[in-house]
Amino acid sequence: MHLDKIDYFLNAAEMRNFTKAAEACHISQTAISKHIRQLEEELGCELFEREGRKLSLTREGQVFYDGMKDIQERYMRLLEEMKTGSGDLRLGMILRDFIDLPVLGAFEKACPDIRMHYSFKTAGVLVEELKKGRLDALIAPDVITLDPVFQRQNLGELPEMLVCGKGDLDAFGSLAKLVQERPLITKTADPAYLDTVNATLEKLCKSACVSMVSVETYNEQMFMVAHSQGFAIVPKQNLDDNLYRTWDLAGLYHEMCQVVSHPEHVSQALKAFLDFVSYHIV
Repeated sequence: MHLDKIDYFLNAAEMRNFTKAAEACHISQTAISKHIRQLEEELGCELFEREGRKLSLTREGQVFYDGMKDIQERYMRLLEEMKTGSGDLRLGMILRDFIDLPVLGAFEKACPDIRMHYSFKTAGVLVEELKKGRLDALIAPDVITLDPVFQRQNLGELPEMLVCGKGDLDAFGSLAKLVQERPLITKTADPAYLDTVNATLEKLCKSACVSMVSVETYNEQMFMVAHSQGFAIVPKQNLDDNLYRTWDLAGLYHEMCQVVSHPEHVSQALKAFLDFVSYHIV
């Protein structure tokens, strides 16, 4: 099975048209059709359903496409690493509301030959891309629940605070009453997180929360808190006193920032980053 046949197949699958795929590959339509037929003969199955000029992948074709696309991406990354001697480091930023991560800047200065790329998508999408080897690692909080196949390494402690809406606090009269009546607004759906937060609330105000609401982003958290829909634990920061009331949780609660990787997808760039983290993070 030649690599050029795979390239022809991938182009045809993505463009759903042999003519356009042939133009992209700089060969004739007859030639690309011939190569696809040879590929189907080698595999012993049809890869495309052909209805006139319309193309669609068969079930076997989709399975073959998914597998070969991953191989192609890994092959291209390997070529790039071999050329540069170091390569690219692709990080998925689940922890994107924490902007002060000195270890990233320190690594860039220490290893200027490694190009850093950051991906900002939903947590679910980033996790899938890590599984498929399209990302080298994730930067995530330790409270997020992930497949145990992933390896996790601490990057440092994250300073946190509890925040609620000013109007909510005025209405309930105390934080203890507020947390009893309002849900915890959080970016994790793990019910164990509520137990962790309640242990902190017991120390802070001798109270407990009975429910939580899961959202996707920090902005959603802060919007709901500002509009008296609940309270949240967020990065320590300065907020508008006209909208929010805050409590510093130093000594009461902490989260860890972690680098999350897959043991089957460890590039040279990722290995360098993990070694750097192991040496510099106590």
